[in-house]
Amino acid sequence: MFMNEKPIFASKIFSIHNLSIQGNNINLRIRERNRQAVSAILNIK
Repeated sequence: MFMNEKPIFASKIFSIHNLSIQGNNINLRIRERNRQAVSAILNIK
Protein backbone atom coordinates (compact mmCIF):
# COMPACT_ATOMS: atom_id res chain seq x y z
CA MET A 1 0.00 0.00 0.00
CA PHE A 2 2.00 2.93 -1.32
CA MET A 3 0.90 6.51 -1.69
CA ASN A 4 1.75 8.41 -4.83
CA GLU A 5 4.73 10.50 -3.74
CA LYS A 6 5.71 13.83 -5.21
CA PRO A 7 9.29 14.46 -6.34
CA ILE A 8 11.52 15.10 -3.35
CA PHE A 9 12.55 18.56 -4.52
CA ALA A 10 8.89 19.59 -4.72
CA SER A 11 7.60 18.05 -1.51
CA LYS A 12 10.44 18.63 0.93
CA ILE A 13 11.69 21.79 2.55
CA PHE A 14 15.39 21.85 3.34
CA SER A 15 17.36 24.18 5.56
CA ILE A 16 21.10 24.51 6.02
CA HIS A 17 21.94 23.19 9.48
CA ASN A 18 25.70 23.49 9.45
CA LEU A 19 28.22 24.82 6.94
CA SER A 20 31.95 24.55 7.51
CA ILE A 21 34.81 25.28 5.14
CA GLN A 22 38.21 23.65 5.64
CA GLY A 23 40.68 24.44 2.88
CA ASN A 24 39.16 23.12 -0.35
CA ASN A 25 36.54 21.00 1.42
CA ILE A 26 33.08 22.39 2.10
CA ASN A 27 31.09 20.33 4.60
CA LEU A 28 27.40 21.05 4.18
CA ARG A 29 24.83 19.60 6.55
CA ILE A 30 21.21 19.93 5.49
CA ARG A 31 18.30 19.32 7.83
CA GLU A 32 15.01 18.16 6.41
CA ARG A 33 11.59 19.15 7.69
CA ASN A 34 11.14 15.76 9.39
CA ARG A 35 14.43 16.16 11.30
CA GLN A 36 16.47 13.86 9.10
CA ALA A 37 19.90 15.28 8.41
CA VAL A 38 21.94 14.82 5.25
CA SER A 39 25.64 15.58 5.02
CA ALA A 40 27.49 16.47 1.84
CA ILE A 41 31.20 17.13 1.43
CA LEU A 42 32.12 19.22 -1.59
CA ASN A 43 35.71 19.11 -2.76
CA ILE A 44 36.60 22.24 -4.73
CA LYS A 45 39.50 21.83 -7.13
